[in-house]
Amino acid sequence: VLSTEPVLQHRPALTSEALFEVERFDDGLSAHILRMGAGMQTRGPGPQSTRGYYLFVVNGSMLFAGQEMGVWSMVAVGNDEDECRIEAGAKGLEVLLLEYPLTEAA
Repeated sequence: VLSTEPVLQHRPALTSEALFEVERFDDGLSAHILRMGAGMQTRGPGPQSTRGYYLFVVNGSMLFAGQEMGVWSMVAVGNDEDECRIEAGAKGLEVLLLEYPLTEAA
């Protein structure tokens, strides 16, 4: 469930919600929803500890590389890249973080 605009914009703290338990599936993929109020910032996972990850904007907007990215925008971060800064736009941000495991699944 996504936040309404006023709730998202005025969130007092960043939250991260796992969409499923990683152990439930064999592929090792993890999926979280990060919820951030207006102007909040955080760092993405260290890409060197993963095969990389995707950030999908599902509500609000994300500021990335000097651009405001709206709903359905995506950023791919490879494991050979620097750590990614995740910053919420003026109305807040809900972003789907899909993180791929460093090792092959069993």
